[in-house]
Amino acid sequence: MNSALYIGVPGWEYQTEKKRIPVGSDKLTARYCVYSSHEFAQGYRPTHRDANAYPRDRVLLTYDYILWNSHTAKLVWHEADSLMNAMGIQPVTAGLRSYRGVFTHIETANLDEENTIIRTHIMLEVMWTLYESEKALSDLYKNGTNTEVKDEEIDRWPLKIVDKFNRRATDIALSFRHVMRLVRSRKVRVHDRALQDKKHYHKLSASERRLYEETWLKTDLVEIADGVLIARLFHFYTP
Repeated sequence: MNSALYIGVPGWEYQTEKKRIPVGSDKLTARYCVYSSHEFAQGYRPTHRDANAYPRDRVLLTYDYILWNSHTAKLVWHEADSLMNAMGIQPVTAGLRSYRGVFTHIETANLDEENTIIRTHIMLEVMWTLYESEKALSDLYKNGTNTEVKDEEIDRWPLKIVDKFNRRATDIALSFRHVMRLVRSRKVRVHDRALQDKKHYHKLSASERRLYEETWLKTDLVEIADGVLIARLFHFYTP
C-alpha cells in the first residue's frame, strides 16, 4: 500500500498494527465514514444531505463501502452510467455486483474495441475518483481532531466528487482519439500485450507476503512466485 494513500479500515489497521501509530493520532486515516457520521451544528440546515437520513451508528470504511455502497459511490456510478447511456454505450455497472467486478472485466474484456476501451476507462476513473476523494476527506477530518470542518463542505461533498468525476471524464473524452491511434498502430492486441508484459519487483519478506494475502484483492494481474511480487503491466504503477 502506497504510504500516501492509506484509506479506510485496511489503512487504519495497517497504521495501528504495523506502523504502531497511536489510536488518537491525527495522522491516522478515518476508520468510519466521515460524511455519514458528521453531526451538523445546531441551526445549520443541510440542503444536500438529510441530517435524519443517516444512522447515528458509525459506518466502517471498507473498500466495499467506499467504492460501491456509500452515498457518494452510488452517485458517481450513476453519473457514469448516465454518461454511457448518452453515448449509446453499455452502462458501466451492467453486469457488476460490486467494484470487484471491474477487475474481472479488465482480465476478459476486448480492449481493442472502442466502446469497451471507453467503458473500461470510465470504470477505472470512477474507482480512482472515489478512492482519492475519500482519502482527501479523511485528511481533512484528521481522525476527528479537526474541529473546523465546515458543515457546508460536508453537506456538499458528494456533489463535489461528482463534479470532479465529470471533469476527469471530459479529459478522457478529449484524449480518446489519441488513444485509439496508439491502439491501431500496435501489431498485437492491447489486452494480450498488457497481460504478457510483466515486471518483477524485489523479493518480499514473510511479513510483506502475509500483508499481501490479508489485504489485496486477488486477481491474475498480480501474483507472488518464489517470494517475488510479479505484476502484469496493465498500468505502470506498483500494485
